Amino acid sequence: MMGGDLKQQSSREVDGSRRTPARAARQSDTRRRLVEGFTKAVAEQGYARTDVEDVIARAGLSRSDFDSHFEGLDQCLLAAHDAFFERLWKVTVEACAAQGEDWRCRLRAGLSAALDFLVDVPGLARVFVVEVVATGPAGIERRQAALARFAELLRGGRSRLGGDPLPDLTEQFLVAGVASVVEERLLMEEAELLPSLRDELADLLLAPYMGRDEPSHTARAQRV
Repeated sequence: MMGGDLKQQSSREVDGSRRTPARAARQSDTRRRLVEGFTKAVAEQGYARTDVEDVIARAGLSRSDFDSHFEGLDQCLLAAHDAFFERLWKVTVEACAAQGEDWRCRLRAGLSAALDFLVDVPGLARVFVVEVVATGPAGIERRQAALARFAELLRGGRSRLGGDPLPDLTEQFLVAGVASVVEERLLMEEAELLPSLRDELADLLLAPYMGRDEPSHTARAQRV
């Protein structure tokens, strides 16, 4: 009898181990669909008008599915924010990489790609760049983490351009300055103006790394 019990227990353990990856895959797919449903709802009607029913309707799922993954709409917003910024990060990094070794060109290309990305989805950009902080400490932490990531990318220019040593907080201030301009345009629903600011914003980011006698892109344009 004991041998039979052990065999049955072993069989159940094997079956459970086989189900675990499949169950994890289903849970991951459900979460993805919920995040996509949230993103679609916000894009169509804004965050203030979006509720859980809107999300599950677009995801094709149930309220219990939502409750098993998120405690509330704010948590779903944070998850969608993370997915949004991963896309923004990928677009930026790929644009930089396409420019070869010229760091100035890399920076301008990355900035341009990021701005174009935001312009294409102004409603989502406003929610994920500006309104996410309204969720409280978790939203503020997400914003700070995103800015820190871009600041670290900018920091890579120090070794490429040389020059005098810069304060440790230089990149943090530069990225925060650009973010402030972007957020203002999004709040004023003027996202379409962002591409017209790309040269000035790029000059702002590059200024601390450039020699004093080296003219900025904006200065060169004004001379023409």
